[in-house]
Amino acid sequence: MISPSIQKSYIWIHISSIGEYNTAYPVIKHLKQKHKNILITYFNKDIKNILSKNDLTEYHQFLPIENIFSYNKLI
Repeated sequence: MISPSIQKSYIWIHISSIGEYNTAYPVIKHLKQKHKNILITYFNKDIKNILSKNDLTEYHQFLPIENIFSYNKLI
């Protein structure tokens, strides 16, 4: 797991699908210019390959189950 420093504040974005990523891409790109610390979690494993090839985020993590227990474990 990639763990961001808890000393910094992050914008956390969760993406469920590649289509959702494509839709959110311009927003994420804009946020990256304004706020350097972005954490992206994703439900679809294929998104990891996309995120690994660009510099939109320093931190990204597969989050297979969208429920409060998974989120609390990540935090």
